[in-house]
Amino acid sequence: HTPYTCRTFPRFIYDFGATREIGISFSCPVASDMMYNTESFDFETEVNSDLPTLNDIDAEKYFLLYKGRAEAYKIAKDKNKSIRERLNDLLDLGVLLQEKLFPYDEGGDDIAFFDVFKNPELINPEWKEKVENFSLKQVSDAQSNENILMYFLYKYLMQAVYDDDALSKIKMAVLGVLINTYFGEDSWTVHLWSKETEHSQYNMDRYKKLLKNADCLSVTELKNRI
Repeated sequence: HTPYTCRTFPRFIYDFGATREIGISFSCPVASDMMYNTESFDFETEVNSDLPTLNDIDAEKYFLLYKGRAEAYKIAKDKNKSIRERLNDLLDLGVLLQEKLFPYDEGGDDIAFFDVFKNPELINPEWKEKVENFSLKQVSDAQSNENILMYFLYKYLMQAVYDDDALSKIKMAVLGVLINTYFGEDSWTVHLWSKETEHSQYNMDRYKKLLKNADCLSVTELKNRI
Protein backbone atom coordinates (compact mmCIF):
# COMPACT_ATOMS: atom_id res chain seq x y z
CA HIS A 1 0.00 0.00 0.00
CA THR A 2 3.00 2.32 -0.34
CA PRO A 3 4.03 4.30 -3.43
CA TYR A 4 6.96 3.14 -5.59
CA THR A 5 9.41 5.58 -3.99
CA CYS A 6 8.66 4.22 -0.53
CA ARG A 7 9.01 0.63 -1.74
CA THR A 8 12.50 1.29 -3.11
CA PHE A 9 14.39 4.44 -2.10
CA PRO A 10 14.59 4.14 1.72
CA ARG A 11 15.15 0.37 1.74
CA PHE A 12 18.40 -1.57 1.73
CA ILE A 13 19.10 -5.17 0.76
CA TYR A 14 22.41 -6.92 1.50
CA ASP A 15 23.20 -10.39 0.19
CA PHE A 16 25.72 -12.61 1.97
CA GLY A 17 25.54 -15.79 -0.07
CA ALA A 18 22.76 -17.83 1.51
CA THR A 19 21.61 -14.95 3.73
CA ARG A 20 19.79 -11.81 2.66
CA GLU A 21 19.31 -8.93 5.08
CA ILE A 22 16.63 -6.35 4.40
CA GLY A 23 15.88 -3.13 6.23
CA ILE A 24 14.56 0.37 5.92
CA SER A 25 16.47 3.57 6.49
CA PHE A 26 15.90 6.42 8.96
CA SER A 27 15.71 8.61 5.84
CA CYS A 28 12.02 7.69 5.58
CA PRO A 29 10.34 9.97 8.16
CA VAL A 30 7.57 7.46 8.91
CA ALA A 31 10.03 4.60 9.37
CA SER A 32 12.26 6.89 11.42
CA ASP A 33 9.42 7.69 13.79
CA MET A 34 8.49 4.01 14.14
CA MET A 35 12.07 2.83 14.77
CA TYR A 36 12.86 5.71 17.09
CA ASN A 37 9.85 5.16 19.32
CA THR A 38 9.44 1.38 19.32
CA GLU A 39 9.82 -0.40 22.65
CA SER A 40 11.38 -3.50 21.11
CA PHE A 41 13.80 -3.16 18.21
CA ASP A 42 14.33 -6.65 16.84
CA PHE A 43 14.45 -8.61 13.59
CA GLU A 44 12.43 -11.35 11.94
CA THR A 45 14.04 -14.33 10.21
CA GLU A 46 12.43 -16.52 7.57
CA VAL A 47 13.59 -19.42 5.41
CA ASN A 48 12.73 -19.54 1.71
CA SER A 49 13.63 -21.57 -1.37
CA ASP A 50 15.79 -18.90 -3.08
CA LEU A 51 19.18 -20.11 -4.27
CA PRO A 52 22.28 -18.57 -2.64
CA THR A 53 23.88 -15.70 -4.57
CA LEU A 54 27.33 -16.16 -6.04
CA ASN A 55 29.98 -14.43 -3.91
CA ASP A 56 33.60 -14.49 -2.85
CA ILE A 57 32.95 -13.80 0.84
CA ASP A 58 35.49 -15.28 3.23
CA ALA A 59 33.43 -17.68 5.37
CA GLU A 60 35.70 -17.41 8.42
CA LYS A 61 35.50 -13.62 8.33
CA TYR A 62 31.73 -13.71 7.85
CA PHE A 63 31.13 -15.88 10.90
CA LEU A 64 33.57 -13.84 12.99
CA LEU A 65 31.52 -10.73 12.21
CA TYR A 66 28.20 -12.55 12.59
CA LYS A 67 29.14 -13.68 16.10
CA GLY A 68 30.58 -10.24 16.83
CA ARG A 69 27.33 -8.57 15.84
CA ALA A 70 25.34 -10.96 18.04
CA GLU A 71 27.57 -9.90 20.94
CA ALA A 72 27.10 -6.24 19.97
CA TYR A 73 23.31 -6.72 20.07
CA LYS A 74 23.57 -8.12 23.60
CA ILE A 75 25.65 -5.14 24.70
CA ALA A 76 23.29 -2.64 23.07
CA LYS A 77 20.22 -4.18 24.73
CA ASP A 78 21.69 -4.76 28.19
CA LYS A 79 19.39 -2.67 30.36
CA ASN A 80 21.41 -3.54 33.44
CA LYS A 81 23.88 -0.93 32.20
CA SER A 82 23.48 2.71 31.25
CA ILE A 83 23.68 3.70 27.59
CA ARG A 84 27.03 5.35 28.31
CA GLU A 85 28.41 2.07 29.69
CA ARG A 86 27.04 0.22 26.67
CA LEU A 87 28.74 2.67 24.30
CA ASN A 88 32.07 2.10 26.02
CA ASP A 89 31.61 -1.68 25.89
CA LEU A 90 30.76 -1.50 22.19
CA LEU A 91 33.92 0.47 21.46
CA ASP A 92 35.95 -2.17 23.34
CA LEU A 93 34.27 -4.86 21.23
CA GLY A 94 35.09 -2.88 18.09
CA VAL A 95 38.77 -2.81 19.03
CA LEU A 96 38.81 -6.59 19.62
CA LEU A 97 37.06 -7.32 16.32
CA GLN A 98 39.43 -5.04 14.44
CA GLU A 99 42.46 -6.77 15.92
CA LYS A 100 41.15 -10.07 14.53
CA LEU A 101 40.51 -8.57 11.08
CA PHE A 102 43.12 -6.02 10.09
CA PRO A 103 44.64 -3.82 12.82
CA TYR A 104 45.29 -0.22 11.83
CA ASP A 105 46.30 3.03 13.51
CA GLU A 106 43.46 5.50 14.00
CA GLY A 107 43.75 9.23 13.43
CA GLY A 108 45.78 11.54 11.24
CA ASP A 109 43.09 14.12 10.44
CA ASP A 110 42.72 16.91 13.02
CA ILE A 111 39.23 18.03 11.97
CA ALA A 112 37.13 19.42 14.84
CA PHE A 113 34.40 17.14 16.15
CA PHE A 114 31.38 19.16 15.05
CA ASP A 115 32.94 19.88 11.66
CA VAL A 116 32.58 16.15 10.97
CA PHE A 117 28.85 16.71 10.55
CA LYS A 118 29.11 19.72 8.21
CA ASN A 119 28.45 17.79 5.03
CA PRO A 120 29.83 19.36 1.82
CA GLU A 121 26.71 18.30 -0.07
CA LEU A 122 23.77 19.94 1.69
CA ILE A 123 20.32 18.51 0.96
CA ASN A 124 18.18 20.21 3.61
CA PRO A 125 19.30 23.54 5.17
CA GLU A 126 17.59 22.46 8.39
CA TRP A 127 20.43 20.00 8.99
CA LYS A 128 22.99 22.80 8.79
CA GLU A 129 21.00 24.74 11.41
CA LYS A 130 20.91 21.74 13.73
CA VAL A 131 24.68 21.28 13.50
CA GLU A 132 25.33 24.97 14.11
CA ASN A 133 23.00 25.00 17.13
CA PHE A 134 24.29 21.85 18.83
CA SER A 135 23.75 21.35 22.53
CA LEU A 136 26.41 19.60 24.60
CA LYS A 137 24.44 17.20 26.79
CA GLN A 138 25.06 13.94 28.54
CA VAL A 139 23.83 10.81 26.78
CA SER A 140 20.50 9.70 28.22
CA ASP A 141 19.19 6.19 28.84
CA ALA A 142 16.23 6.76 26.51
CA GLN A 143 14.98 3.71 24.62
CA SER A 144 15.52 5.64 21.39
CA ASN A 145 19.29 5.53 21.93
CA GLU A 146 19.19 1.76 22.23
CA ASN A 147 17.12 1.60 19.04
CA ILE A 148 19.64 3.77 17.21
CA LEU A 149 22.44 1.43 18.24
CA MET A 150 20.52 -1.60 16.97
CA TYR A 151 19.82 0.10 13.64
CA PHE A 152 23.45 0.93 12.93
CA LEU A 153 24.76 -2.43 14.11
CA TYR A 154 22.28 -4.28 11.91
CA LYS A 155 22.80 -2.13 8.85
CA TYR A 156 26.57 -1.69 8.81
CA LEU A 157 28.61 -4.10 10.93
CA MET A 158 28.43 -7.04 8.53
CA GLN A 159 29.67 -4.76 5.73
CA ALA A 160 33.12 -5.18 7.27
CA VAL A 161 33.23 -8.52 5.47
CA TYR A 162 34.10 -6.45 2.39
CA ASP A 163 36.45 -3.78 3.77
CA ASP A 164 37.87 -5.32 6.99
CA ASP A 165 36.88 -2.24 9.01
CA ALA A 166 34.59 -3.35 11.85
CA LEU A 167 35.80 -0.61 14.20
CA SER A 168 34.43 2.19 12.01
CA LYS A 169 31.05 0.45 11.90
CA ILE A 170 30.95 0.31 15.70
CA LYS A 171 31.97 3.97 15.87
CA MET A 172 29.12 4.83 13.52
CA ALA A 173 26.64 3.28 15.97
CA VAL A 174 28.17 5.25 18.86
CA LEU A 175 28.04 8.47 16.83
CA GLY A 176 24.40 7.77 16.00
CA VAL A 177 23.63 8.17 19.69
CA LEU A 178 25.76 11.33 19.95
CA ILE A 179 23.99 12.80 16.91
CA ASN A 180 20.66 12.20 18.63
CA THR A 181 22.01 13.72 21.86
CA TYR A 182 23.70 16.85 20.49
CA PHE A 183 21.48 17.86 17.58
CA GLY A 184 17.98 17.14 18.88
CA GLU A 185 16.53 14.15 20.67
CA ASP A 186 13.74 13.28 18.26
CA SER A 187 13.17 11.06 15.24
CA TRP A 188 13.25 14.03 12.86
CA THR A 189 16.88 14.76 13.72
CA VAL A 190 17.96 11.19 12.98
CA HIS A 191 15.86 11.29 9.80
CA LEU A 192 17.66 14.44 8.66
CA TRP A 193 21.08 12.96 9.37
CA SER A 194 20.21 9.83 7.42
CA LYS A 195 18.91 11.74 4.42
CA GLU A 196 21.93 14.07 4.45
CA THR A 197 24.60 11.43 4.94
CA GLU A 198 23.41 7.90 4.22
CA HIS A 199 21.75 8.96 0.98
CA SER A 200 24.55 11.12 -0.38
CA GLN A 201 27.41 9.04 -1.74
CA TYR A 202 29.73 12.04 -1.55
CA ASN A 203 28.89 12.76 2.09
CA MET A 204 28.95 9.09 3.06
CA ASP A 205 32.36 8.45 1.52
CA ARG A 206 33.73 11.44 3.44
CA TYR A 207 32.07 10.22 6.66
CA LYS A 208 33.53 6.72 6.34
CA LYS A 209 36.99 8.15 5.82
CA LEU A 210 36.68 10.38 8.90
CA LEU A 211 35.46 7.47 11.04
CA LYS A 212 38.83 5.87 10.40
CA ASN A 213 41.13 8.89 10.19
CA ALA A 214 39.72 11.72 12.33
CA ASP A 215 41.58 12.20 15.62
CA CYS A 216 38.36 13.37 17.27
CA LEU A 217 36.67 10.05 16.37
CA SER A 218 39.33 7.78 17.81
CA VAL A 219 38.21 5.28 20.43
CA THR A 220 40.02 7.23 23.15
CA GLU A 221 38.41 10.56 22.18
CA LEU A 222 34.95 9.04 21.83
CA LYS A 223 35.25 7.47 25.28
CA ASN A 224 36.29 10.84 26.70
CA ARG A 225 33.26 12.43 25.07
CA ILE A 226 30.90 9.73 26.34
